[in-house]
Amino acid sequence: MKSSHMVTVGNVGKVTNNETYAEAERAFREYRHLSVINYGRVAGESVTWWRDGEIYKEYIGNLEKGASENDHTY
Repeated sequence: MKSSHMVTVGNVGKVTNNETYAEAERAFREYRHLSVINYGRVAGESVTWWRDGEIYKEYIGNLEKGASENDHTY
């Protein structure tokens, strides 16, 4: 059975739905980076990668200066 992947961003909502692993990974990394650099609506927001309805990876947003892309990623 093929896994279902979805990425959500706190202030935006779903940014991908039922994508492949590679597409979800790309979206997760891209939106996490935008959150870390405090860009636009994504600034400081949490980014969550869901796999088959369960949290697979999560970045907890942070608006503090000097936050790193490695902070709060599980």
